[in-house]
Formats: sequence, structure tokens, C-alpha cells
Amino acid sequence: MKQRGASAQSVRRSARIGKAPSERPEPVPFPVVGIGASAGGLEAVTKLLYKLPPDTGMALVFVQHLDPRKDSILASLLSRSTSMPVHEVTSRMTVQPNHVYVISRDTKL
Repeated sequence: MKQRGASAQSVRRSARIGKAPSERPEPVPFPVVGIGASAGGLEAVTKLLYKLPPDTGMALVFVQHLDPRKDSILASLLSRSTSMPVHEVTSRMTVQPNHVYVISRDTKL
């Protein structure tokens, strides 16, 4: 009796080629760059982000003095200066390369 399509032997051979789904690649180390500024530092950081390529391989963490009583629009302001994703930091967030992270109001980072 003849099988249609791929032979059983070729299916077994192709199944051995890739890694098992439970095997995940080792995380690759990357630099995390911290940038601190007073309330007047927004312009300098905006210029920096505008000049940086989106694939630096670094995670950028921007900590600026913010009024703890007011909502911050810092993430949205910085996202206008870069094509990298800009995130407001939350607890248990995983830091990734080529992303920008900003402090949340009323937070110690």
C-alpha cells in the first residue's frame, strides 16, 4: 500500500530538525541606559530620541521629576520623537531592547 504525500520517514526527519516547543532560546544580554532629568529635561531627551535609530539594541529608561498629583503625558510626548515603543513603567514589566520606558507619576524607579 502506497502513502500519499510525504512519506512517514520524511515526516520523522523533518520533526527532528527544529527545537522542541518547550526549548526557548537563551535571552541575549543588552544594555539598559538610565536617563535622569529635572522637569526642564524634556527638550534634551526629545532631541536625543529623535537622533537615535530605532534599533540601538538598548532599553532606554527615562526618569524625570513629575508632580505626583497630576497625570503624566510624558510617554505620549516622547513617542512623537521616536519610532521605538514608549511605555510608562508598571510593576513586573519586562524590559526589552529597542524600547523606551518612562517613570509613572508618584513612583520611585
